[in-house]
Amino acid sequence: MTRWHGTLVVDAARPERSHATLTADAGSVEVLEGTGGLVGLTAMNRRDIGKAIERKVLRTGDFPEITFVTTAVAGAAPAFAVTGTLALLGATGPLPVTVAVDGTEVVARATFSHEAFGLKPYAALLGAIRLRDDVYLELRLTLPPDAGK
Repeated sequence: MTRWHGTLVVDAARPERSHATLTADAGSVEVLEGTGGLVGLTAMNRRDIGKAIERKVLRTGDFPEITFVTTAVAGAAPAFAVTGTLALLGATGPLPVTVAVDGTEVVARATFSHEAFGLKPYAALLGAIRLRDDVYLELRLTLPPDAGK
């Protein structure tokens, strides 16, 4: 995703008080790579697949935003377990997220299935090109140097 905004409130002394919100433009989802095929994806393939996902899978005309709001934070630096609610295609559901912190660098990772949120997996060329059922999300942030102080 290339167009998004959010807030992150970090309480280093009491991580359970930390919280975050994220709102992403569903039309900014990008296909970064393809694996397992006979040939690699070209830049044009990725662009075409991205447009099809925007129209047919994410239906951005009807559901222009994807949101995430934390509901719980546990752990201690450098590793946290975050639980939140993901809203996608008009459906909401829990999304567990692992968060790793290294100084001012934060990496959040989550995986969910298409089915959990009513996504119709993308397929083309009679199924020769298709998405895996699992969707993998990764968000990398650089915090201001005084974050958490």
